[in-house]
Amino acid sequence: MTDIDIAAADVKLEEEAAIIRRECAAVDIAGLNRIEHAIEAGKHALKVNDCIPRRFRRWLKENGLKKSTIYDYMMLARHEKSVRSSGHSSIQAALRMLRKSSASNTTSKPKESLAKHWKREQESARTEFIDEIGIDQFRMAMSLTFYRRLRDLVRAEKADSNPDNKGTILLKKALSHIRAADAPGASETAAVADISEAAGCLRMLLKALGNDPTNAIFGISSAAKKRKAAA
Repeated sequence: MTDIDIAAADVKLEEEAAIIRRECAAVDIAGLNRIEHAIEAGKHALKVNDCIPRRFRRWLKENGLKKSTIYDYMMLARHEKSVRSSGHSSIQAALRMLRKSSASNTTSKPKESLAKHWKREQESARTEFIDEIGIDQFRMAMSLTFYRRLRDLVRAEKADSNPDNKGTILLKKALSHIRAADAPGASETAAVADISEAAGCLRMLLKALGNDPTNAIFGISSAAKKRKAAA
């Protein structure tokens, strides 16, 4: 790691952005000293990343800093001692050395699954990963079962925030699932899933009633009565 260790409260993002831009510009004109400026830019980028890990990529974009370049410079800064001891004056040569070293250290290790990688990451890294994917890609990737569970959890949390309305919401959910299961075009698999979801909602309703069904009071809205009469 770098020798920069400053509290997040002391990091002035605008000043850091100006320093990084200045060092990046110096890389293009510094000749043999290019790698020095690259390492310096990487150190300040690491400082900002430690301060705002979840917003770091967005911050780079907002300040006109190229993500791939800055991440290369951050790698140089992380391994500053190795880079300096190697004697490389070329940024690309130093990066090749670091990547080759990293690859040789990982070739003997079994490939880690995405699920295992997710479990060992910190919450901030997981949040940054989901934000980077975006809601549209996340929705496209999720299975129908995952979607239904997520939807019901959101609804349950919303219901918990309004205890007076919780029973009504759970009952409506259960009835909606039963209606979907009884629909003429519903497949057997979908019907079984909907019945299971309905049972889950009713169990949650029973729990909300203190496990005593006699605490439930059922009623039909006046609007529903009018619609039924009109039919």
